[in-house]
Amino acid sequence: RIAAHPDLLRLGMASELFHQALEVFLVLALVELFRPVDRPLTRQMAILGLLPIPMVFLNVLNELAALALATGGPTLAAIDPPQREALALFFLHLHGLGLQLAQVFCGLWLLPLNRRRFPASQGRYPETASRTAYALLNAGLLLRLFCEPWYVATQRAAASALTIAGALAQVAAIAVVGWIM
Repeated sequence: RIAAHPDLLRLGMASELFHQALEVFLVLALVELFRPVDRPLTRQMAILGLLPIPMVFLNVLNELAALALATGGPTLAAIDPPQREALALFFLHLHGLGLQLAQVFCGLWLLPLNRRRFPASQGRYPETASRTAYALLNAGLLLRLFCEPWYVATQRAAASALTIAGALAQVAAIAVVGWIM
């Protein structure tokens, strides 16, 4: 399929790189926004926000390898086509695992880093609803981080159900945040 539509994979790689370039500016904007509020938390957020960016940039190399293997060329003539297809799938699988590794670091800012995470909101946001949204996001993230690779590796129904439960928990958290806004 990659050989039939190489431009689609190239477009996907370009969008990944573009997204990560935008992510740098997003993190820097959030640093400027939150610096007056809490410098140590802002520093933690900046580190955890910037850390996965080079990981994703480097992870695109797996897609490039898959593309090169699928489209062939004179340098790959020594490798039989079935072996090239298997290697291309292997590199795409590595790309998926690399994205999951980067997702771990992307999600770390959601985890409770200290007790000052929920200061008194002076009545602006209901504290119970904020904590509920936070707990749902954390639970959903953790379920998805562990169950998505489990499902990919085993195709078990339990892994699928837990992955869906994690996604639903995150959707519920978004609904709670929308309700309190």
